[in-house]
Amino acid sequence: MQKVTGTSDDSIAQQVIARDPQVAANLRLELAKIAAEREQAAQQAQLDMLKTVVASDQTQADVNKTEAQNANLFVAGWRPFVGWVCGAGLLWQFIAAPILGFSFQRAMPSVDTSTLLLLLQGMLGLGALRTYEKVRGVTQGHG
Repeated sequence: MQKVTGTSDDSIAQQVIARDPQVAANLRLELAKIAAEREQAAQQAQLDMLKTVVASDQTQADVNKTEAQNANLFVAGWRPFVGWVCGAGLLWQFIAAPILGFSFQRAMPSVDTSTLLLLLQGMLGLGALRTYEKVRGVTQGHG
């Protein structure tokens, strides 16, 4: 405010602004500039973060390609194996266990689907989206 009104005393600055419409206009212009600079900085930070996420995803995609091309079953076959395990666990939890439980009138053992879904999301590359949400504050107060 000192830059526009010429004083650092708030009460004097308010009097100057109230008397002089040009000073008030200059102050509004300065405030608009500050707001625009903040918005631009926020957008730049968001763009930088997205570039980092994309670069990380590209690096992981390159690793995935290299692993998939490997002839060794223990290198190339772990992802399909884990995918089938996740699929089998989800099949049991949401289809087989309810049907069998109803058929035999018994409670069937359940699977910890939160762990399965976390593993499946990681395999499908959704971990970066979760990180993006946390950084943006979309999930504040929810973990």
